[in-house]
Formats: sequence, structure tokens, C-alpha cells
Amino acid sequence: MTLSLSRPFSRRRLLLAAIALAASAAVVAAMGLAHPAHATLPQDPYYLDAGQGLTAGQSVYSVFNQYTLEMQSDGNLVEYGNGHALWQTRTSGAGNHLLLQTDGNLVVYSNKGKALWQSGSRGKNAELFVSDIDVWIQAGGYEIWSEHPADTHTATTGDVMTADQSLDNAVSRLTLQTDGNLVEWNTNRVTWSSGTGGNSGATLHVQKDGNVVIYSSKGKALWSTGTGGAGSSVVFTETSKGVAEVVKAGKVLWHAG
Repeated sequence: MTLSLSRPFSRRRLLLAAIALAASAAVVAAMGLAHPAHATLPQDPYYLDAGQGLTAGQSVYSVFNQYTLEMQSDGNLVEYGNGHALWQTRTSGAGNHLLLQTDGNLVVYSNKGKALWQSGSRGKNAELFVSDIDVWIQAGGYEIWSEHPADTHTATTGDVMTADQSLDNAVSRLTLQTDGNLVEWNTNRVTWSSGTGGNSGATLHVQKDGNVVIYSSKGKALWSTGTGGAGSSVVFTETSKGVAEVVKAGKVLWHAG
């Protein structure tokens, strides 16, 4: 998802200070496959610099190693926190690798060099970090991308919302509650819900086919917007009108209510 450049990046100093304290406990991920010809491997397991990347089995860690961003052997890039998958690119294929490009774009490439997923971020001298909050990229002192839906009012292909995460704006908030119900709040009043309560551990996915789906912890589809077939360029958004919508090229394909 795309974020504005309005927030100065001050948490980097705190993170790097914590990294220095925790450096003795750092564990570097296994490096079993050949390196991508256009990327170098991270010298520090806590972040990636521009031009660096990950191959299968490699990870970037948060301080104290509670959260990881792993390039899995199946080709999927996944963030884990305390043993749970929190976010993923939903890519697949042996030999896939991750590259933080020098232009600031984070890309998952296939073994043939095809871009399978990208963050769409841009900025010089970019760095990627993992924390207990999210995975983010900063450049020039500003955050240019984050995977955490709670930081914005839109979610795009590949984004996953977990319990207590929200899409919000100045007038309303769309929250995936801990019971699995997706609820729209407008001035402290519930105006819509998905009716999927009673499903602790449920997650919401913006899929490549354009459908927005809530899955149970066992992978059962509980609810969807019914927008499958629209393609990967849809945006799931909490609008300034206080209504959740699925939009493609300015056309509303679905709305709450």
C-alpha cells in the first residue's frame, strides 16, 4: 500500500540504538541458494540497504528476533510475529528472490527475472526495517512504504489485515476486530459489519483476482466483496464519505451497506 511522505522518520534512530544493544544475540538466516546476480546479501540481519535482497530461506529480523520477514523456499515473502503469519505477498515459485532496488522499490522476482510483486515505493538510499509494528521502507528521512494497513485508509493487492488492524480516515474507521468481524465505525457508531463475529484469528485478504475475502484461522472463506475477476489493480478503501469501497480505475465495484 502507498503512504504519503508526511511523517518524518524518527523511529530509525531508536531502532538502530536497540540493534546495537542486541547485536550479540543476532542470528543470520541460512543462505542455501545462489545469490541473485543483481543483489547483494544483507550484512546485518536487522535491515536491508538499497541493492540488497533475500533468497530462499533468508530473513530480516526485528530487534530481539520476535518478528521476521522471510523469503520462503516456496517463493512467498512472509512476515511472521510470535509464530503467526502477519502479512504476505502471496507469491510462489522455486527460486523467487527479493530485491530492495536502488530506486526504492521492493520487488519479488521469479528465477527468470519476472517481477511478481512490488511495493511501488520510490526513493534514493532506501532501507528496509522489520519491527513489532510492521515492515517499512524509509528514504531521505521519511517513510515511503509500509505493509501495515493501520497506517492508511487504503489496502491493495497482497495486503492482509489481522486482528485490530484498521483502514481509517478523519471521519470513520473500518476495523477487523479480534472476533473476526469487520466493522465500520462512524463517530463511535457502528454503521456496517461483515457479520463474521465468532471467528477469532480471522484475516482479511485483498486478492490478486480483485476479491476482498475474510478467511477463518483454518482457511475457510467467511465473507467476500464478490469482486473476483476485477484483477489486481483494485483498491479496498475507507472513503472520506465513511463508506468502505472496492474501487478500480475510479469505478466503485462494491460498497458497504
